[in-house]
Amino acid sequence: NDTVYTFDGTQIKPINFANNLHKIYDAYLDKDALLVLTNKGIVSLKSSPNENNVKNIFHINNIEVNGSLVNGIEKNKLPYNKNNIRINFSLLDYVVDTPNVYYRINESHWTKLGKHTSYLDFPSLASGTYVVEFKINDEIQKEKINFSISSPFWKTWWFYTIVFILCASIAYGYFSWKSKLMLKQIE
Repeated sequence: NDTVYTFDGTQIKPINFANNLHKIYDAYLDKDALLVLTNKGIVSLKSSPNENNVKNIFHINNIEVNGSLVNGIEKNKLPYNKNNIRINFSLLDYVVDTPNVYYRINESHWTKLGKHTSYLDFPSLASGTYVVEFKINDEIQKEKINFSISSPFWKTWWFYTIVFILCASIAYGYFSWKSKLMLKQIE
């Protein structure tokens, strides 16, 4: 049993069809009416929500890391090789014109997404801390995504220290060996 709902800017209510329709096949939202195709014919419902009171509903559906869904990336530290991030989101809007969706990463400039885009890809992110924010038209959304990607081991301070000690040891050993060899030749 299919049901059609209406949104008046504050709450969602089911629409009660007086002629007891059984099946809804399709619906089309025009500028001033909702046309519903049913097994009894076409029903036209006048639509007049106060667009000033209507808020868009933004929701982050899920996050993929290297193609696999993750449960809650928030405040997670990802290894360096898990750096391909996809954020899937939904936008429920109750007005005819699709609102503009923007995103920014680490408080940089806002970037506009396409009108019918429902995901955001970040391929091959470098190591670091990231905050991804969204904006619908001029309203910044409360939902943010915070995560960090750790550096590969060969870019850490302890790896540089080990390599330096190893190179210094090899150089010391080589020059010690050469010094002993030269002393033997002099004698």
